[in-house]
Amino acid sequence: MFYQKIVQLNETIIECLNETDEVKIISAFTKLANRVLEASFGFVWFRSYNSDKFELIYKTPNVPYEPKPPRTEGINQMVMKRRTPYYVTDVSAQSDTREVGPYMKSFVIIPIAHHTQVYGNIVVCFKKKEIFPEEKKILCSFIGNSVADAIAIRRQVESEHQKIRFEEENERTRFVANAAHELRTPLAIIKGNVDLALMSKTRSLPEAMKALRAIDEEVGRIKGLIGDMSLLISPKNPAKMEFTFSKIDLSEVIRRTVDRCQALADKKEISLNMSDLPKALISGDRKYLEMLFSNIIKNAVVYGKKNGYVCLSVKKSRASVIVSIADDGMGMPKEDIPKIFERFYRTAAARAHNNNGTGLGLSIAKWIVDAHGGNISVTSAEHEGSTFKVTLPIVK
Repeated sequence: MFYQKIVQLNETIIECLNETDEVKIISAFTKLANRVLEASFGFVWFRSYNSDKFELIYKTPNVPYEPKPPRTEGINQMVMKRRTPYYVTDVSAQSDTREVGPYMKSFVIIPIAHHTQVYGNIVVCFKKKEIFPEEKKILCSFIGNSVADAIAIRRQVESEHQKIRFEEENERTRFVANAAHELRTPLAIIKGNVDLALMSKTRSLPEAMKALRAIDEEVGRIKGLIGDMSLLISPKNPAKMEFTFSKIDLSEVIRRTVDRCQALADKKEISLNMSDLPKALISGDRKYLEMLFSNIIKNAVVYGKKNGYVCLSVKKSRASVIVSIADDGMGMPKEDIPKIFERFYRTAAARAHNNNGTGLGLSIAKWIVDAHGGNISVTSAEHEGSTFKVTLPIVK
């Protein structure tokens, strides 16, 4: 009989080797403990990652009362400190267990401990008086050690996996996420041009050619992004997003970006305006600067209101140039503004308005501005619109 119980314990250990859910591991061993110890019911107090708080994570369906959290100086805490099972053969004789007397006659607390690490304990209860012969004490220790080893192994494996993933995939993951987001902008522009061409009443050849040229240009951008991604995932040549700086006129970049986004604005009947743009020479990467301004303009259009506006203006000083992009759209609450450039962050209103967003656009914009030695800021009021300001250094 004892041999059969050891076999059941070993079978449970094998079953839990590939299990990643700690609660499933613990519940499997708790059920087994009830069975091999011939107990009435049981429950588990457990401490999760980076927490000193013990929580009731599992109890058998027939637990007759709601267990109270371990007291600071109670039996549970004592067992965790000693890391050895604690046996109570007569509940009525224990001064600090009177409240559980109506539900059980005996119980054992089995610590879940691996070396110096204590994860929690399993409480196994008996409605009949139990004297705990040596055979059952051996089983209790075996159960506690086995579940603790299973938890320790699972956490160690997960820790190693996370370390490997972080070291080997961090740059790759960042690029893929950013590139995937950037695919959305040219695709949206293509869709806008196609829709405008289909809705055109005249369908003249010049209009059709203009739409086709815009579509062809965006397809080229998509092709370039996919090419970069292909380089990135090649184990022989892992690419990184790199900038190629040259002296360029920022006003030309802005005009080109506005032309690209015009179809998006027209589709939503939003007025996309530019003031006179002074010539401003900066050292920058044309491709990424277009990405920067298209992300901001696209956001302004997506979260703008029908028949609203998006206005671009440029101010130039001796040392820098400031590009302002203002809209009269939905704006954002004051408390959201400090977080708006964080990756994947989206306000509640933005999620409700456009569920297809990823929360990457503005973080990409800030990353590009930082790489150019500039600064980006935003002022906004809910339901009144937003103004983004991009400041870049001028070169002579």
